[in-house]
Amino acid sequence: VAGCIPDHEVYGIDNFAFFDKDGRNLDIIKERMNILNIRNARIINEDFEYALENLEKFIPDKKPGLYFIDGPHDYRSQLMSLLLIKQWLSDDAVIIIDDSNYRHVRQANRDFLMTNREFKLIFQAYTKAHPDNLKADERKDAETGWWNGINVIVRDPENCFTPFFPPVLKDKKLFTNDH
Repeated sequence: VAGCIPDHEVYGIDNFAFFDKDGRNLDIIKERMNILNIRNARIINEDFEYALENLEKFIPDKKPGLYFIDGPHDYRSQLMSLLLIKQWLSDDAVIIIDDSNYRHVRQANRDFLMTNREFKLIFQAYTKAHPDNLKADERKDAETGWWNGINVIVRDPENCFTPFFPPVLKDKKLFTNDH
């Protein structure tokens, strides 16, 4: 299917600090890329914060149009992943945030949206709970749906979309009691 797939570069950021007890995940990715003859993908093998703080070293003169977040899911990491990429994104960028079922992920997404009005939430979907905590029939639905929730945010410099926000709890004890 030559000519059918756009000639775009794809970048992934991962330092393989989780779910890689044997230290093989990077090699597995490289092997699969080689088998599939993928030549337009690059792995930035760094901590996401370091990579995003220094993105010009890794992708000079690039403006990502799609940003998929599936990293650490604590509040701070989620918020930082949004704040640090903001300056690098293209004017019409799309941000897809996995695992948005987590309250702290939704709170970070909302806080980002509230303070960066040029970005808008355009889609959200959630499961009843994390799929590991669902009954078998509910888990099956999650496996064919959004697994553990998703938020889709777009950069909206022309203010075309009406703002709306991920659902969060009014009670912020989860965050204030952490101090």
